[in-house]
Amino acid sequence: MSVHAHTLLGGPIPVAQANAAILSQFLSRFKSGGPAERPWIELVMARAVSSTTPSLISTALQANASALCANDLQHPEISKHATKLYLFVIERLQALLRSPSWSDTLVLHTCMIISFYDRIAGKDPAGSHAHVRGVARLIQAKGPQSFISGIEHQTFRYYRINIFMISVADRTPCFLAEADWRNIPFSGDCPPKTILDILLDSLTEIPGVLAAAENLSKGGLSRYVLVQKAFELAYRVRCLIWDLEKWKELHIWTYPAICEVPNSRNLDLLALCKLITELHPYDARLGEALSCYTGAQLILARVAQRLGERSFLMRTALRLPHTLYDLVSAIVLVSRAQITAEDSSLITLIVTTFPLKVAQGTTELQDPELHKAIRDMLSQVAVEFSRRYNLKYTTPS
Repeated sequence: MSVHAHTLLGGPIPVAQANAAILSQFLSRFKSGGPAERPWIELVMARAVSSTTPSLISTALQANASALCANDLQHPEISKHATKLYLFVIERLQALLRSPSWSDTLVLHTCMIISFYDRIAGKDPAGSHAHVRGVARLIQAKGPQSFISGIEHQTFRYYRINIFMISVADRTPCFLAEADWRNIPFSGDCPPKTILDILLDSLTEIPGVLAAAENLSKGGLSRYVLVQKAFELAYRVRCLIWDLEKWKELHIWTYPAICEVPNSRNLDLLALCKLITELHPYDARLGEALSCYTGAQLILARVAQRLGERSFLMRTALRLPHTLYDLVSAIVLVSRAQITAEDSSLITLIVTTFPLKVAQGTTELQDPELHKAIRDMLSQVAVEFSRRYNLKYTTPS
């Protein structure tokens, strides 16, 4: 697609130079700066910009970069140019998705990159959720064998948390909960699973639990079937709570920075979160894992509480390891540290929104002070997305 010359900073700049400058600014803004298991952004972007032949990926990158530049400079002409590039990419993607080339890695990566556009342009930040759902369907259609090694494996590793979060929001079972998806992409010569990767193996069961709970609440079932489904759901919830506690036992208490603390296993949840937030240097990867753990336990506690209202037997079977108050308080503690951490990345901020949104929806807890803290944290996350990346980020509700 042809590109227009831009007039920036008070004077004309040649097309190639302007585009290179805009793209360079975008790439430097979005470098993840994270650990070795998260180089996806750099890998894909480096491949796109190093190609001697312009590709759809590079056009998608240029659309995002131009939109970001338009935001930075408040320049309407660059914004119009970004929109044209975006619409061109969408049109080409739609054609490719209907063709035999739908499974090409270029298509998947272009979809992932263009999903940033709505958040940058700011016209409809929630519009990016449709792109996430589309990427999830593409990944599922390609199958787990497609993501065993190389950049494909990094793609899967990078995007798994996004697929989980959109599945929770949609309350639809997540294909990532299947055994093949938990195991096959990690069966090649790749770095071992991180504590968050291991936790996600259990978390991907939660959307299915939410779907089952929603089906129960709709009614239309005979009393016998309703009781049977309720007990099946209670069993699933109990097993998941146990899995999460087992994960904490195996991976939090044995984490190097934690196991060095005397009597750390005697700490309750709030004391553990306080300990982690006071580590020097702060470990954002550990904070991400604990954030997801608390968010997941809060979802399960709410489902368990509603099931417990049905019978004394269920209340007895679903004894919870933590109260709603402790879980929401823990989320506030860890989120505050995550948002202000120097080594927090784009992924860190995205992960942090998950437990905060769960806590925001916990209307069963009548504590105005905690709910105000949650609203303040979500506002602060939005500020950080804007300050660091000039993004208007909205998490799936």
